[in-house]
Amino acid sequence: MEQNNFVQNPTKKQAIVVFSVWLFGITCSMLAQTNLFTKNPFKGPVFNLNFLNIISTMVMNVVVVNYIRNRRRAKNKAQL
Repeated sequence: MEQNNFVQNPTKKQAIVVFSVWLFGITCSMLAQTNLFTKNPFKGPVFNLNFLNIISTMVMNVVVVNYIRNRRRAKNKAQL
């Protein structure tokens, strides 16, 4: 049974939504960590938030890569 979730088989709309939410979340997180970019985000007790940003970036990358792969597969099947 094939799993049909938005991480493994994202549609274009889902990939755009994931990217938009990721970008908004990362931006808000960086703004909150640095008091509107007045402090260095790599110093101080913000390691957990940086770790969360890294993990969310990795998930976002997986979604985009899977979208690109699925689009190429569909294009190749259509050419056959």
